[in-house]
Amino acid sequence: MNNTEVLEVRKKINFEDSSVRIDFNFSKFVGDNDDPHQIKIIEGKLIHVEYPEPYDGEIETIIGKFTAYICTDGIDDYLMQLDEYSIKSAHYSDELQHEIYQDLLMFENNLTVLHEISINEEYRGNGLLKYVVETLLSVFKCPIFVKPFPLQHSAIIRGNNNIDEKQFRVDLKKLKSLYKKCGFQTVRKNSKYMLHMGY
Repeated sequence: MNNTEVLEVRKKINFEDSSVRIDFNFSKFVGDNDDPHQIKIIEGKLIHVEYPEPYDGEIETIIGKFTAYICTDGIDDYLMQLDEYSIKSAHYSDELQHEIYQDLLMFENNLTVLHEISINEEYRGNGLLKYVVETLLSVFKCPIFVKPFPLQHSAIIRGNNNIDEKQFRVDLKKLKSLYKKCGFQTVRKNSKYMLHMGY
């Protein structure tokens, strides 16, 4: 049996002749009974824009995407909005009910929940997670809440029993380290969630 060597090839972005931008798409969910408790759903795309020489128009490539929720009107309403929106968002509400979040977010009118982010594998290592986080902070000017999860292991959620648990733990630790470098902290002992207060 032949051994096959797999090489990891990543594309380093040269920002001298290219740039990265984020395109936002907004939608809004209104709770039951048409009440004013609203959650905004953001679908973001990371676009790599290249300016080739000789110049013959820009070349645009989608290199990543993310989904975020913008919760409004204070922490009591965050809980309601996240719980009502979807089973995918309800677990954030469960975590935010702990007293430490109540204290930290008491005076924060809005909260961004970074639900999911994926960067095309060959473009990883270019600081794009930090770019997304800084952009969200700049645009929405409120704390960011996240539950780090390495998406390459998403089959765990679907009950796949062939998952390498050891590799999952390694990848999760690495991902949490990346979030920590972006300013996130685990504020509740043994929690799977992290918070960036925005400063």
